[in-house]
Amino acid sequence: MSGQMGFFHKYCPTDVPVGKERYLKETQRLWGVLEKHLAEGDKKYIIGDEYTIADMAIFPWLRVLPFYGEPVVEQFKWETYPHIKAYIDRVGERPAVQKGLTVTPFN
Repeated sequence: MSGQMGFFHKYCPTDVPVGKERYLKETQRLWGVLEKHLAEGDKKYIIGDEYTIADMAIFPWLRVLPFYGEPVVEQFKWETYPHIKAYIDRVGERPAVQKGLTVTPFN
């Protein structure tokens, strides 16, 4: 959903308000699900205390949010998602993740 949100807010050649709103709301819903999941049992990573392919798949979609622009960022306050914020910081500190981030344009 984050990719579709990014498309309608950043790349779509025409303004499509229904697309912007639908994917913004759906992404917020999914962030709420993830926030709750991470809070339950105070998980370090998606599956638990071990870094897995699930983290490799999910982390980039969370981290890319600022790239979509301020109107999108304003809709995702860190106070609402403290466990996601901590998760992004924790995964982003991993040396292999830092190395991988050097090859992406989303820095």
